[in-house]
Amino acid sequence: MSRGALIVVEGLDKSGKTTQIKNCLQILRRDGFDVCQLSFPDRTTSIGQLISSFLRGETVLDDRVVHLLFSANRWEKWKEIKERLMAGTTILVDRYAYSGVAYTASKGYDWDWCLGPDKGLIAPDLVIYLSASSKVLETRSGYGQERYENQLFQNRVSETFEKLVTHKWLRISSDRPIEEVTHHMIPPIRNIIDSCQNGALPLGTLWTDG
Repeated sequence: MSRGALIVVEGLDKSGKTTQIKNCLQILRRDGFDVCQLSFPDRTTSIGQLISSFLRGETVLDDRVVHLLFSANRWEKWKEIKERLMAGTTILVDRYAYSGVAYTASKGYDWDWCLGPDKGLIAPDLVIYLSASSKVLETRSGYGQERYENQLFQNRVSETFEKLVTHKWLRISSDRPIEEVTHHMIPPIRNIIDSCQNGALPLGTLWTDG
């Protein structure tokens, strides 16, 4: 069945995810692709607003509550994501369940517990991981404004992400110039969109397909 592709862009804070998604959207739309963007946390919902308050340091919450809120924020968009995909729209997602696991597991929580709440979410057709050195990230505008943006914790998150990365992920260094990163992202994105439109990839579920 023809459908849109679910493409997730992951990486540490300030690794360039939002910028690259914006660039890719412009190019893909220019070339006639039906694409849209979704970011997590989605701060437009009531759950997302609570998460945003926590990230800004305005609210104190238990780490486990935070993890479940992030997961709930993704689940409340599940129906919309599926409907858009089945209507033929490709979605570029800024962070997904992988970030949830990486950040919470980096605080020392059980790996399987971290995976549990997001089991059954729609699985991405492509995950692009933007890697970057901590020294480069610290120089980027706005770094340090939110709760988790410090080098020590980001280094732990980076190590945890390595446990999530599989051979199916596309790893791209975002230390290089912005335009060069975009140039490396576009061809695999086009290829996965074509595969989904041609019905070659069935819709999968996260961490339940073996």
